Amino acid sequence: MQLDVMSYNIRLGLDSSLDAIAHAIIDHGVPDVLALQEVGNHWNMGERVDQTDYLARRLNMNGTFCGALRDSDGGRYGIALLTRSEHEVITRRCLHKDQDEQRVCLIAKMKTKTPITLVTSHLSIKEAERREQAKALSSIMGTVSGPALLLGDLNARPESVEYSALMDTCSDAFNGFGSGPAETFSVKEPHRQIDYILLSKGHWTGESCRVLRDIKTSDHFPIWARISCRISRL
Repeated sequence: MQLDVMSYNIRLGLDSSLDAIAHAIIDHGVPDVLALQEVGNHWNMGERVDQTDYLARRLNMNGTFCGALRDSDGGRYGIALLTRSEHEVITRRCLHKDQDEQRVCLIAKMKTKTPITLVTSHLSIKEAERREQAKALSSIMGTVSGPALLLGDLNARPESVEYSALMDTCSDAFNGFGSGPAETFSVKEPHRQIDYILLSKGHWTGESCRVLRDIKTSDHFPIWARISCRISRL
């Protein structure tokens, strides 16, 4: 089973618009799995709509929003998961928090012939908190018996302790079969690789992985991969 997978920090559409983001994804090719970070749901910045629902309808995908923060008017801010096939939410989980804003992860299962567990998150900019959050995600990936993907803006460079912790239970799509520049941030001055597509070990082969430098509708570039599941059933 072949999947096209993308992770994209859209920064609430502030750098362009939700319409421009949708057009860019459609022009590239709508993936089977799309993880989004910095997503609003009637949030006090960006377009004050349910951004997950808007993009899911534009892309003809199934969308789930996972809120981390709430504003004084009831707006929410967080992450989202969109899939072509239907998915069911397993859990929404708050991650370790000390000084930074609350961070969350969303865990879902995609209802494909071979069920795929999908984990997505947006980790802290604070190193100590990010280390604990990365350990939690690594543990989650280690408990999944079948094929799984971890997607998101992890705010960690490949040489970091956090990245190393994640490699205990995951493999990095870009490191394994990527091509071209690796930096995903920033669009104006690319200098940092912090967005990832991570694969559960032993379940996947990869055809291609690239940072989509032609898509400039946010302050991050999206990262995309074409992967295949090695097993036909659990």
